[in-house]
Formats: sequence, C-alpha cells, structure tokens
Amino acid sequence: MPETGAADQVQPGGRISAGSLALDPFLSGVLWSGDERGGLHLSPDCGKTWIRTNEDDTFELNPIGKSANWSIAVDHVQQGVIFLSAGYGADVIFRSRDWGQTWVDTMDVPAGSPPPEFRFTNNVTMDPEDHLHLITTPHSGCQSGGNCVLETWDGGDTWKRKDALFGWIEGGGARILNKDTWIYTSRDHMSINDVDTRSGGGNDQFSNELFVPGPDGAYYLAGTDGVFRSTDCGVTWKVIFGGNSSGFTPRAMSAKKLFVGVQWKAFGAGIKWAAFNADGSAPMTFLDLPEIPGLKEVGGVFFLTYDRTYDLLFASTEAGVFRMKISE
Repeated sequence: MPETGAADQVQPGGRISAGSLALDPFLSGVLWSGDERGGLHLSPDCGKTWIRTNEDDTFELNPIGKSANWSIAVDHVQQGVIFLSAGYGADVIFRSRDWGQTWVDTMDVPAGSPPPEFRFTNNVTMDPEDHLHLITTPHSGCQSGGNCVLETWDGGDTWKRKDALFGWIEGGGARILNKDTWIYTSRDHMSINDVDTRSGGGNDQFSNELFVPGPDGAYYLAGTDGVFRSTDCGVTWKVIFGGNSSGFTPRAMSAKKLFVGVQWKAFGAGIKWAAFNADGSAPMTFLDLPEIPGLKEVGGVFFLTYDRTYDLLFASTEAGVFRMKISE
C-alpha cells in the first residue's frame, strides 16, 4: 500500500492507457478496470495483482478485448453480475453473471425482431433502488429518428426506446437517481427526465458508480463547467466550484470528502478535494491532492472511485491506473 498522500501505479502490465473503473459492492478491495483495446481486468487485492477476464486475443472469441470498455455497472444486489459498454468494436452492452468469465450480448435480438435503436453505446447506468433497471445512452443517432436512450427493467433481457430531450453529444451520459428520475449531462446541456435544466454540464460518459447522495444528503456532479450540487433530487443544480470550461469530469466520495478529477491537460490535470460540512452546507474550499507522477505530461483523469474500507482513492488516467491512500 502507498503511504498516506502518495500515489502509486497499479495498472495491469502492458496497457497503454486506463479506461473505466468500478469497485465491487460486496468485496472490499476488489476492483474492475476496463481499457481501450485491452479488455477487462479484475484485481482482488486493491490493484496489487490483476486477472484478465478473457485471455483470447481474437475479436471473434474476445470482442471485449478488442473494444473500448469505457463504462461499467456492477450489480449491487446480485453478486458477480456486471454490465459493460464496449464501443469502437463490439458496440453493445455486455452482461456477465459469473464475475466476467462469460458474457452475453444483451442487444442481440431474435431473427425477425426489430433491431435496437442503437448499438454503439456511451455509458450504462444502474438504478440505486432497482438493480434490474438500467439506462444506456447512444454514441450515435437513433435508427427511427429523434433523440433517445435505451432502458431495461429486466436486467438487460430486453431494451426499449425511451425518448430523450437531447441527441448524442460527445461525452454525454445518463445517471439514474430512482425509478422516476434520471438525468442526462453533456458538455453542452443538462436535463432531468424531459426538462432542460441548464445550458452546460458534465461528462457523464465518465461515470460508473451508483448515483447516490453524499453524507450531507445532496447530489454532486463534476463536469466541464464546474462542480455542481443539488439539494432537491436533481431538479436544480448550483455550481459550487469552478465555472465555464473547468475541465472536471469524474467524482468520488468518501464518508467525509468529495473528490473531483480534472480531465484535460490544459486545465492542470489532477485531483481536487473538499471536505463535507457538518452543518449540511455546500463544501466550498477545494484543494489539490498530491500530484500523480507523469499525469500532467500525458493527460488527465477519466474515472475516480473510492474504497471506504481501505481509504484508497483509485484514478484511471492516460498514464495508467493509480491509487492514493487518503487520510480521513
């Protein structure tokens, strides 16, 4: 383990850059990491060692290993179930029910059935209150026109079109708050259900964790236009830090702290943090975490996730996967 405040690199060997990150909700220290053209890896020990879920290098037998695996949703009710958005290759949402050993294409339909509205997906998000309810957003248009996302209420067995306010925008993605509420953010817009709430927003393509409130009861987003806070279940949002073109993307939370990543090198790639206030007011003072070696030379932070058992913050970056010991 690194010393408190220090970062060490824990990416699987031979990888060029890191993509999606997700912690297992049942087993502390178990971490999933996707990669562009590198497959999906599982670490059982906080990143010390890694296991590739499929070793075959042919696309026919291992399409995950030949795709950009940029979004993961780990089931918080049924152990071992994982959903994976695999773009620029397979272009589907895969599902595994055995810890990633075998996978099925959830968008494959019987012969003669109409195809899904899209297969090239951006992100996949799971409902914190219903693990069978997921939404995936497009990285392209919808076949029958208009703007849409795909929604499932049966754990990916079937996907149905759901009209959306906005079409595909680079970096856009969805988050589910509950069965009645979902939000869509991109670099240009933010909407809740069918209502445009503001111009400008975030990059929720870079989101994996369940979208739940912080210890103060508020919801938080980190986006290209700053760090946002909502105290009314996503109906309205207020910028509490940063502003236009801040370059923020991922966010993670511990029991006491909020962490946000800076994706773009031009904005000083790194990680900032702020302490939650005991009185429930918005955290306003954001400080820099110690610098990740080599990060500012190659790019920024894509995903963040926090292991509360070991107080470890994990970051996926263009320089690989890093972990940092945090003092709570």
